Amino acid sequence: MLPGSKSMPRSGAPARLVRRRIWFTLGFVVCFFGMLMSPLLIRPALEMRLSTLFNMRVTMDHLDIDWKSQEVVIRNLRFHNQPDFIQRPHLFVAELRARADWKQLLKKNIHISEINLYRPVYVIERVLGKDEVKNNVVMWWRWIKAHRKKHDEDDFTWLSKDLKWRLLIDRINIREGEFLYHQYGGDKPERKYYFRGLQGYLSGLHWPDTEPEILDQQVFLRGWVGERFPVPCTVRGRASFATAKISFDLTGRVRNGSVLDYEHLWSGLPVTVKGGRYDLDVHVVCLRRDLRSNNFLTLKNLDLKSRRSLTGSIWGMPLKTWLRFVENEKKINLNVQLEGDIASPSVGSGEAFNEAFQKALRVKTERGFKFFTNGAVQIASQTESLVRETPGLLVGGIEKIAALVPVPAMEKGNNKTEIDESVQADAEEFE
Repeated sequence: MLPGSKSMPRSGAPARLVRRRIWFTLGFVVCFFGMLMSPLLIRPALEMRLSTLFNMRVTMDHLDIDWKSQEVVIRNLRFHNQPDFIQRPHLFVAELRARADWKQLLKKNIHISEINLYRPVYVIERVLGKDEVKNNVVMWWRWIKAHRKKHDEDDFTWLSKDLKWRLLIDRINIREGEFLYHQYGGDKPERKYYFRGLQGYLSGLHWPDTEPEILDQQVFLRGWVGERFPVPCTVRGRASFATAKISFDLTGRVRNGSVLDYEHLWSGLPVTVKGGRYDLDVHVVCLRRDLRSNNFLTLKNLDLKSRRSLTGSIWGMPLKTWLRFVENEKKINLNVQLEGDIASPSVGSGEAFNEAFQKALRVKTERGFKFFTNGAVQIASQTESLVRETPGLLVGGIEKIAALVPVPAMEKGNNKTEIDESVQADAEEFE
């Protein structure tokens, strides 16, 4: 080519091309290994963030993210209890699998199509002290409310300021779950409500929920209830849990449970429970934290023992007679009604149910006792009246019967002969 020609190759072009390829390769390698290493980097950051948010130590043994399938896997997730409680996790999940939609994050939507919880264990502890009552759920909830940050309008963010974060979970599946409510301390008896082998789901969870009176979340659980003598139980219904104004309409059922698992229901009464079974049907309605509950409880084959002299009394009745009446009743049907704010300490701790149970039992036994004593008096008076009036009734009845029976007509002349022959024949037959 002639000198000065425009088609003459530039000597720096190959070098720039090589540098671009090198940078591209390095960028690809960094991104590739960054995706592989991101779970290792995200896990400690996530643990720290959750620990700060809930004011309790949060740990996990494994975190894996599949960017293609958008699945997150966490193993051995633990929310450790605060130091004031028994040292066991407040929440433990052996394995958590969730499938999220990453694109929705740009719209401030945390959209999870499905969460699978394998062997979750959730423990609510309530410690009774001399001057205060501590609840491990109330403590972290109050911490979150007190340390909630208020963002200024001038705060920098690359996401839209007009939108607020929303959480959408289509379905939460529970596999082999456990739940324990444990109250201890103070001068009151220890109280436990223990559920195990829980299988079920919660669907349609969305937060925040601006209309809690619309129950658009479905709930179903089945498993076993009872610490020492577990029996099958089921819970189902609709709810609106993702709101401070919690609402739900749930029904539950337990069959042939052991009363020995709930001896605290008899606390304050002069009796000790030695045995017995129960059936329970529950219908609980809560609207904006206002709870109403009808609990139909059937006690069967109770075996009770007095903790003091049988010469005492209970609810104004002789204790000996009351015990005999209760034990002789093969079934005692009680309607244990409960109402109040769901956040009330008496409702949340089970004290209200204890009081409602004892009230229903008292009313039932008082009515039965009155029927027993009044019934005996009525039977005696009716028997006396019957004995006194029976002879007169019988005589009157015979006269009425005789008046109704027709007398045979007798012919003239031989009437006496025919009657004598008839009487003689009857006498011979009798002999």
